[in-house]
Amino acid sequence: MRKILWCMLAWSPFLVTSARATVVFDTIGNTAFTTPAPDFPPSWYQIAASFTSDSIDGVVNYIGVQLQDSAPTANGLQVTLFTDNAAAPGVPYAPVGSVTDSQVAAVSGPDIVGFNVDIPVAQNTRYWVLLSTPSCYSGEPDTSGCSSIQWDTQRPPSGPEATTEYLALGLGVHSNASINLAMQMEVDEAPEPASFALGALGLGLLAAWGRRRAS
Repeated sequence: MRKILWCMLAWSPFLVTSARATVVFDTIGNTAFTTPAPDFPPSWYQIAASFTSDSIDGVVNYIGVQLQDSAPTANGLQVTLFTDNAAAPGVPYAPVGSVTDSQVAAVSGPDIVGFNVDIPVAQNTRYWVLLSTPSCYSGEPDTSGCSSIQWDTQRPPSGPEATTEYLALGLGVHSNASINLAMQMEVDEAPEPASFALGALGLGLLAAWGRRRAS
């Protein structure tokens, strides 16, 4: 019993520490690509950017995207997490949230729109953050149902995973490295709650064993 408890004690600090969120993808806060256009609008097509999860099963707890809108419409965007299908967006995996054109336009300049989520992800697995306008179908020539929100880009791409991931536009899927461009996005991941609970359990059992010996 003593050996088991000491083993749990040895692992507990690691497990508790690892419960902190890890930034698995981050291109936010760097210079936006402004020529010939400041960013790619999801108005006429869906736009998606990929990331790869951490090396342990975990939970995505934050997704942030840097957006702009200087001419808002009455529409907005849906943000959805997709699975991967051979380095392209697969099928919807989990809803992330939504944002309206007016919300983004209320901020002068770039607006980092963040979503606090709780989405389990498998280890070392690629996922996609996809922005779309449900009321906007094929786009041109009728864009009345489309959003005017623009998703900022970064050139050259830098930051965690920036050069090893992909972006999907209406014109196809491209690796960030091949076009020297990345969507401005941050994704944070924390270990599964079970790992944290195991660490806390180990500390609790050791404390109880210590009190028993003292008595």
